[in-house]
Amino acid sequence: MSIPKLALVVAVALSSTACIKGLETTNERTAYVTAVTHQAADSTYHLKLTGAFYRTEQAASAIDTPDVCGIYAYSVNPPGVAYLPTLNAGQFLFTNVAGRVDTLFRSSASGLTIYQLVSTLGIPFSSGDTLRLTVPGDVDGFPPVQASVRLAERFNFDPVGEPGDGEALPLSWQAAAVPGSFVFFSLRFNSTGISSEPNAQLFCVFQDDGAGSIDANLAIAWKSSVVESRSVFASRVRRSIVTIDERTRLVLFSYFDVPTPALADP
Repeated sequence: MSIPKLALVVAVALSSTACIKGLETTNERTAYVTAVTHQAADSTYHLKLTGAFYRTEQAASAIDTPDVCGIYAYSVNPPGVAYLPTLNAGQFLFTNVAGRVDTLFRSSASGLTIYQLVSTLGIPFSSGDTLRLTVPGDVDGFPPVQASVRLAERFNFDPVGEPGDGEALPLSWQAAAVPGSFVFFSLRFNSTGISSEPNAQLFCVFQDDGAGSIDANLAIAWKSSVVESRSVFASRVRRSIVTIDERTRLVLFSYFDVPTPALADP
């Protein structure tokens, strides 16, 4: 399952500070469907999908403002979004990747009505494939809609070092060959200076052009952190937004994470 990724997407989308702040629900409807790449033991790649349909504000995601960084709290547990009301969108959702059709089944988990694949093997795909999603809809819930997104391609990033005194921290990675993607970086560390357990992160969103930097006033937190607490996570993201009407939209995400989760992982 990809509930942690879905929870993170919703939390970031609902708050510019990536923290849920007790938003009031409205009659607006926003759906988030995430396709996360996993790697099998034979080094092939497979998608795991999770979707949820919310009755809540259509707040903008941080991905709408690329080339920005900030310092945020970090926890291994995903942010809580179970209090947000979810909607039915039909008994099933359907996907098509390179002609292969799969079904996402409706279930309840973590207080949410969600849609997921039953198979733990995911959906195999090749670089350059497109994911197509069909939502049948529900008369009392979310309306029918179709969406598609190019799947995020494999990439790697260069080792992240320490900045010089008063200097920015450069980041570099393999840029996407096809435009339209973004890259997230999460540099995780302990800010107290006394623990190896990360409790903070430098979180950045960049245009996927292969290079970015973290301003010196932020990078000092990484430079002064406990070395043993540091780790770096990055994700290439492709996104498609379908606006159904002035109060209803669906956002379809494709993620390629580095490190890439194993197919056996949730």
